[in-house]
Amino acid sequence: FDCEGNKIEQEEINRGTFIVQRYFLRKDGEGYALACDAGRYQTLLETPATSITGLGDNGQIIIRRVDHFKFLLGIKENNKDEYSYLSVEDYMGEGSKLAKNEDPRPRIMSIQLAILSRGYEPVNSSETIRTKFNIFNEEVEIKNSDKKYLREVITQTIALRNGYGLMEEL
Repeated sequence: FDCEGNKIEQEEINRGTFIVQRYFLRKDGEGYALACDAGRYQTLLETPATSITGLGDNGQIIIRRVDHFKFLLGIKENNKDEYSYLSVEDYMGEGSKLAKNEDPRPRIMSIQLAILSRGYEPVNSSETIRTKFNIFNEEVEIKNSDKKYLREVITQTIALRNGYGLMEEL
């Protein structure tokens, strides 16, 4: 199943179907929620696919009351044994194009996710609560509002099994 609950059939996999999932924050009541929008495209076609079907709608809410969402790509350099985390912008680099005669990009071995989650019930207005949070060495500040909520940073690192193995040429 993709993140919107749509079943992925073996026949689609055999036809070279790729599933694309886009994670983002969207307005949900008085706050925000982490949502996911899924789409598909096929690669084993005589005429290559020019668009992703199903991508671009509101998506499905995964987690409610999320004030901030960030992820980093864990990469391993191709020619040395160095491992680091980069933003997508840094990984793609200038031009953001894959080219046959260019050096291959480092392999993505893992993904680090972080969310800043907000409590359900507001706390007493006289309570002093934290408004600055460190998320992957970036300071995130929550602006004061009429209601005060407790917040917690939740992080997770996910290893990608398909990131291991031999590096293939483009």
